[in-house]
Amino acid sequence: MDDLLRQCPTGTLALPAFTCYNLEQAVAVIQAAESADRALCLLLAEKAFRGRAGEMLAATLVTLADRAHVPTCVQLDHVADLETMHKALDIGVTALMADGSKLTLQANTELVAQAVTLAERYDASVEAELGRIEGDEDQATGSMAGTMTNPAQAASFVKQTGAHALAIAIGNVHGTYTSPPILDWQRLDDIRATTSTHITLHGASGLKEGDLKKAITHGVVKININTELRRTFFETLTTATPVHAKGWNLLELSHSLTTAVRETAADLLSEAFSG
Repeated sequence: MDDLLRQCPTGTLALPAFTCYNLEQAVAVIQAAESADRALCLLLAEKAFRGRAGEMLAATLVTLADRAHVPTCVQLDHVADLETMHKALDIGVTALMADGSKLTLQANTELVAQAVTLAERYDASVEAELGRIEGDEDQATGSMAGTMTNPAQAASFVKQTGAHALAIAIGNVHGTYTSPPILDWQRLDDIRATTSTHITLHGASGLKEGDLKKAITHGVVKININTELRRTFFETLTTATPVHAKGWNLLELSHSLTTAVRETAADLLSEAFSG
């Protein structure tokens, strides 16, 4: 992932990172990225990886990434367990989001440093989180902003951990927002001024297109998207299932789901991932 982030000119472009829970979503976002000729990050949620078919899903995403016609990586998202990280790396995942945001600063630092040491054996990248981005990555629940990233801690945290990228908290949350978000742009600028590491933005779902573009112009080089794709998937499932259930036509249902998610991803790529 680090190499893909390096190819994003700071201030003008961000790597799109889409969470994929199934084949239809993964194929859809890859097709959208190929059409837009954009590099891509496939996010694998920790809960999905820990699920009964999690290792098969991880292997599927890795295979799809290898076969994509644009540079594509697979990242295990928001994981705090080194054994789980190790399993994912063994399967072929090339990036980790080592999330120690629920821990003390010292414990977070130690976790990320251990994750970096582990990832280096696989030539993989590690993203860390400083501060706390509230909400749930896997379901849309309204959340308030959590503990903001402290710019004064950013440089030392990155230096001590060796993290390749840093997810920041500037008023963004996972899922949906209980009230219109107000992002702390000065805090983002202050963080950028203290460290040269890649800055990433989670909880982009629900932010205005203008905010996403502004985040990129202020130096964000990776943006995570989840809720919009899940919403499209469920809305299409609701409308398309009665149509295709008459003949139990799974192929057409799958096609409808893939097409809808691809269109949503394509819209996001054209509207929100360049400054």
